Amino acid sequence: MNLSSWTLLSCQGRGGWDDSRHVDTAWVSVHLKDVNDNPPQFSRTHAHVKVREDAALGTLLASIPAHDPDMGGEQKVQYHVEGGWDVLAVNAVGGIILRGALDREGPGGTIGVAKILGVDRGTPPLTATATLTITLTDVNDSPPLLLPPVTFHVTEDAAPARLGILTATDEDVWALGHGPPFTFSLASSNPQYIFDLMSLQFDPREYLSLLLAR
Repeated sequence: MNLSSWTLLSCQGRGGWDDSRHVDTAWVSVHLKDVNDNPPQFSRTHAHVKVREDAALGTLLASIPAHDPDMGGEQKVQYHVEGGWDVLAVNAVGGIILRGALDREGPGGTIGVAKILGVDRGTPPLTATATLTITLTDVNDSPPLLLPPVTFHVTEDAAPARLGILTATDEDVWALGHGPPFTFSLASSNPQYIFDLMSLQFDPREYLSLLLAR
C-alpha cells in the first residue's frame, strides 16, 4: 500500500536559526511504498473439532481464515493443507472441508492433525501456519469378528458334547453399545442335518471373561 504525507522541512544558513535572512522552510511530499514484510495472520492458530466418522463429503469441519496486513489488508491469501489423513481441502476463505471418507478404525487412528498454510501473494511470498486437531467419534460400522479357533474336530461316533467355544470381538466402541453381547446363530444356508446335529448356546461366563479381558 502506498502512503503519502506532507512534511515541513526547515534549513538554516550561517546566521543560525535566529537570523531570518538565512532561514527557509518548504513542504515536502513523502510517498511510502509498501513491501511484503508481514506474513498472513490467522484468526486463531489452533482449533479442535469432533467429527462423526461417517460425516458426509463436503462437510465444513472448521473455519480458520487469515488476512494479510500488507497492502492495507486487501492482499489475498492462498490456503493449503497438509496431513489430516489426506482427506481435507481448504476453500478460498479458510474453510476446512471434508473431501474423503473417514474411518476411526482405520490405520490413521482416532485423532488426526492437519497443518493449514496461509500464503500471501507478495514477492517473496510469506507463509503462516495454523493447526486443526480432529477427533473422530464412533459409529457402529464394523461387524463382529470371530476369534480363533473356528475349526473344531469330532469323531463320527462321539457322544454329544461341547465341541468348543466361539468368541468374537468388535473394533467399534463397546462403551457406546457398539459391541457385545453378540448373537450367534447357524446360517440358514446350512443343510438340515447341521441343524439336527448341532446347536449354539450362550455361555454368560465366557461373555464375562471377554469383557474383563478387554
